[in-house]
Amino acid sequence: MAEKTKRNLWPAGLITVLGLFALWLTVFIIYASSQRSNLVSPTYYSEELKYQEQIDRVNRSNSLENNVAITFQPRMGKILLKFPQNLDYSQITGEVELFRPSDDRLDIMLPINPDADHKQVIPTSKLQSGMWKVRVWWNYGGLEYYAEEVIVQP
Repeated sequence: MAEKTKRNLWPAGLITVLGLFALWLTVFIIYASSQRSNLVSPTYYSEELKYQEQIDRVNRSNSLENNVAITFQPRMGKILLKFPQNLDYSQITGEVELFRPSDDRLDIMLPINPDADHKQVIPTSKLQSGMWKVRVWWNYGGLEYYAEEVIVQP
């Protein structure tokens, strides 16, 4: 009688495991490369070079007796900006950015236009739920200022 030889299954098992790993890695790379990968801003690198100007804006804002107050009122569906009372409201210019860190397509830029009470109301009804940064770049008397507040839209 002929003796049966035992087959060694290690080579076939090892090749199968390595093949499945290579297949998984290929699928993962294809999936990862198809995802949007935003930098914080499309012009991130040029903004980084101008960061000293931003530091100056922040320091100038912090030296004010009353900086811009950014108040989020979710039940009323608004963001309230209150500029310092000792300034002429008609001379205040600039921009407000509603910045969505997770998706730059949702960012909103608005002009600053305070009323006689030094206030500006920004409706939040069209904002998607999640975290937003309210960034206020404003000018008065030839000087630039900056304020920022993080809000969470329910």
